[in-house]
Amino acid sequence: MPRDRDGTFEPKTVRKYQRRLHGVDAMVISLTAKGLTTGEVQAHLAEVYGTDLSRETMGLTSGDAARIKDLEAEVRELRRANEILRRASAFFASVSS
Repeated sequence: MPRDRDGTFEPKTVRKYQRRLHGVDAMVISLTAKGLTTGEVQAHLAEVYGTDLSRETMGLTSGDAARIKDLEAEVRELRRANEILRRASAFFASVSS
């Protein structure tokens, strides 16, 4: 591995002493929740950031997977509630006419 003995190298994507990119975790979770495969997310990150991340690096932690599962359950519940409200509003609109 080449060394930068003079300390002149300035990384572009991940700055010196920084371990993670801010916001990338949320973006990966969002893209995964939308149904993209890890390969598609990998290609997206390569296009946007010019990075070469392995699929294993992008794998979701168990905490992330649990959070996605909770959010999916919440979305299902909100969709059911929205359907009930839509039908109720249609009913009351027809009654008041």
